Amino acid sequence: AYRSLIDSYFRRQLRTRFLGSRLGWVWSLVNPLAMLAAYSIVFGVILGADRGMPPAASGIRLFAVFLFTGLVCWNIFVSVLTQTLDGLLELIPLRRKVAFPVLAPLLGLAGATLVERGVEVVLLLVVYAVLSTMSWTVLLVPVLMLLTAAFAFGLGMMLSVVNLKLRDIGHLIGVGLQLYFYATPIIYPAALVDEKFPDGHALRPWLVNNPMAAFVDAFRDVLWQLQPPPLSRWLTMLAWTVGALVVGWLWFRDRA
Repeated sequence: AYRSLIDSYFRRQLRTRFLGSRLGWVWSLVNPLAMLAAYSIVFGVILGADRGMPPAASGIRLFAVFLFTGLVCWNIFVSVLTQTLDGLLELIPLRRKVAFPVLAPLLGLAGATLVERGVEVVLLLVVYAVLSTMSWTVLLVPVLMLLTAAFAFGLGMMLSVVNLKLRDIGHLIGVGLQLYFYATPIIYPAALVDEKFPDGHALRPWLVNNPMAAFVDAFRDVLWQLQPPPLSRWLTMLAWTVGALVVGWLWFRDRA
């Protein structure tokens, strides 16, 4: 019933994202590439975070590519989550004047954000193609993108309502995302968690059961290892995504 409203916000977000900028969509790559360069030098070269990094299916051992694969997944998650938080704050004043289901434009904004992050995904696929490290598993990338975005959107629905009532929550979420980034095996391989946090360690359950770890590892499965994620990983991602969407919608429906 509100497809036109969703489409309107989707198109508006894409049209105005880099309005007035001469470089336009090139800016969508500047931040992730800057992060990639900094993390590759600091963690890959100086700190040796590539210890335990498995070689790619083709045999290459480029930490920058391994890192970029995880960053792409993380950027989809953070971008959709923060866009949902900020989007609700922008829509509430308008809703006081015109009655409309606020979830519709939020869906449009989330969809546009996913398209923006798709530019990074395309660049990543080009890198893998140049390195001749690609197989049919690349067809699973859009599925993983949608799952990651849906998980972030579900969390965004929950947190955006809380942020609407308590504005300090937005700042806490920013701090929490920084900590969450380092708790997710992005700048280091998942094998390093087993090495540094053996069974019985107080932090191990938080790291092993980290939902974003499953999404990041799934991206590396299909692009780095050229194999589909194991069934257990698919079930984990589906459980977190469906749970976040259902709980997020119930919370959002009653309070937004």
